[in-house]
Amino acid sequence: MQKSSGIVGLMAGVLILASGAVYLNSLGGEFVYDDRSLVVENQLIRSPRNIPRILGLTGDKPLPRPVRHLSYLVDYQVSGLNPKGYHAFNILYHAITSLLVFFLGVRLLGRGREIPAFIAALLFAVHPVHTEAVSYISGRRDVLSSLFFFLGFLFFLRHRARAGFRPAAWAFGMYLLAFFTKEMAITLPAIFLLYDWSGEVGEHTRDILPALIRALRRYWRGYLVFFGTAILLAFYTVWIENASHQSVYYGKSFLLNFLTMARFIVYYLSLLLVPLKLSAMYSYNAFPLTETPADTTAWLAVMVLLVLAGLIVWSFPRSRWAGFAGGWFFLTLLPVMQIVPHHDFMAEHYLYLPSFGFCLLAGIIFERVLEGNRTRIAAWAFLVLIVVSYSARTIVRNRDWKDQLTLWKRTTETFPECAQAHVNLGTEYNRGKEYEAAVREFTRALEINPRLASPHLGLGNAYLARGKHAAARREYLRAVHGYREYLEMEPDMKLSRMNLGAAYAQLGKFDEAIGEFQRVLGIDPSHVDASFNLGEIYWKMGMIDEAMKYYQRALSNNPDDIAAREALGVIYGQKGMTGKAEKTFKAIIRIKPGYPGAYYNLGLAYIEQGKCREGLELWGKGAAMDPDRGRAEDFIRRMEKARSECREGRDE
Repeated sequence: MQKSSGIVGLMAGVLILASGAVYLNSLGGEFVYDDRSLVVENQLIRSPRNIPRILGLTGDKPLPRPVRHLSYLVDYQVSGLNPKGYHAFNILYHAITSLLVFFLGVRLLGRGREIPAFIAALLFAVHPVHTEAVSYISGRRDVLSSLFFFLGFLFFLRHRARAGFRPAAWAFGMYLLAFFTKEMAITLPAIFLLYDWSGEVGEHTRDILPALIRALRRYWRGYLVFFGTAILLAFYTVWIENASHQSVYYGKSFLLNFLTMARFIVYYLSLLLVPLKLSAMYSYNAFPLTETPADTTAWLAVMVLLVLAGLIVWSFPRSRWAGFAGGWFFLTLLPVMQIVPHHDFMAEHYLYLPSFGFCLLAGIIFERVLEGNRTRIAAWAFLVLIVVSYSARTIVRNRDWKDQLTLWKRTTETFPECAQAHVNLGTEYNRGKEYEAAVREFTRALEINPRLASPHLGLGNAYLARGKHAAARREYLRAVHGYREYLEMEPDMKLSRMNLGAAYAQLGKFDEAIGEFQRVLGIDPSHVDASFNLGEIYWKMGMIDEAMKYYQRALSNNPDDIAAREALGVIYGQKGMTGKAEKTFKAIIRIKPGYPGAYYNLGLAYIEQGKCREGLELWGKGAAMDPDRGRAEDFIRRMEKARSECREGRDE
């Protein structure tokens, strides 16, 4: 017994080390993609006082996936907005989840079969397909949800072993935590049933259906609670929360959607086997939809899945856990198979929870091969090769998540036909003032999908920055047309409304822009960008008091919004409220010491008060740190002029 415990402890230690080692280089990653809205701009994670609001205890709806937000709140208390802390917690959660995979494997397979359980957990720990869930801070939804999912299943197994109420209550609690971290966890009761069903199956395949009936009869009270809860949670997700619901099936019909999903599953299986071609995005046209019922590739995928389903059924009487592993994969993947269509088309992070089935099956197969004396050495060598290859691929893939520019460059290289990846890359080039490169990416996106509206908005911004006003106006008009078409189908899409408002603003149609941003605030009253954009428009219209109101609203929802705070400081200065202006710019320097604009504006406020020496010193500091050398040189010239004027003022 002590020897067995020692082996289990050693295996657990290796899993922790492996989980940490392969993701160690992800600690240098920045906030990317959805991290900005979920973490950087999320004011609710800044203080434990916001926990009631996150959970919906203040009268408002709870935030989508509130447990994930609570985990970010913990991160913020530890590391503020330093992304290293968030990455470290992701790695920690992944290591714990990998340990749970091991303990679950031992519990299912039984004592004496630690090796296949360890192999399954090791493959899970280092598998490259998990990089999106672990290296991407927003991917935590899958890691943390799976952690609770596995805990719930372990408590369920304890309940079945002891038939006590307390483990069942814990299993139910873990189920709720898993679901409110990510909705894919809704399938946990189906896994309970799969476990009971597989245990009832006799020695013959014909016993499959009677075994299901026996399991339902035997445990119907527990299933009534768990499946009843699952139905309520599904209703809440689809009809009340309705976070990413889409009105039409992909391919515009149920049949074409079904054929596309069949191809998806086969592709997912290929990624689990050979995870070489990984991508952060599979939207149009990285993975083309099935557009005709005559698509032979899609029907071939259906045939493959039917064969696999037949093998799972066939294996139940012969190898309970092989059948269970196959059933786990397909059952846990069901929520993302577009049965109820939603906007997230396809993603590698969807495989985090289902991959347990693949890893468990791999462990069982390796165990069988290791039983043969002739194949043992070859099997161990092959396993080492697989683990080393997977680990190396994971380490390399982590680098792709370093920052936005790296991520979208890599995505467009991997899938050149992914239109949205080109749009995202073009947006990054615009931010970096690489306008020619931005135009190239937006143009490529339109070549792939001419119906997109976002590339036109990006092109308009790039052309405007280059002084091509006629071309910019043409693109903004096209963007308006495209976004209006989108919003006819999906009127509550905040991003489309924001972009439509931005296009209107660039065209000088301020009333229309105000209308769009106000609609966004009607959907989400705490939307920071909508409030800030309204402040910008009212300022341009000369309605300073209205502008102040919306800048203050943006700031109340995000006290770290430098742009809103700076705009307020400038307005205070214009209105002669020098004390408030001074206080505002000092606050910016305190929040972001490397922000040159705050030094310029605070320096100007001092100079206007006759504090020339302090003002010029601040201008000098701003110019020294300003990456925009043109602006820095302009302020150096202004410093000379201001210094001369200050001397003249003293002489007089």
